[in-house]
Amino acid sequence: MVMADSFLKRERIRKKLTQAAVGRHIGVAASAVCKWEKGRVPAERLIALCDVLGCSASDLRPDLFPADGV
Repeated sequence: MVMADSFLKRERIRKKLTQAAVGRHIGVAASAVCKWEKGRVPAERLIALCDVLGCSASDLRPDLFPADGV
């Protein structure tokens, strides 16, 4: 299983965004983004983060949103 935290970091770096820039886009501190890269993105921040990264909720939280729709 691919960890969502590693996906978050890979996508952020691929888009040439800093943790601070991602945080500014969604209204949180860079330290929150850093924490999410090592753990889980809170469900209430998924939509905003998906908009910034151009990904789906299942990319970031497959435990809540399985890619196969189950």
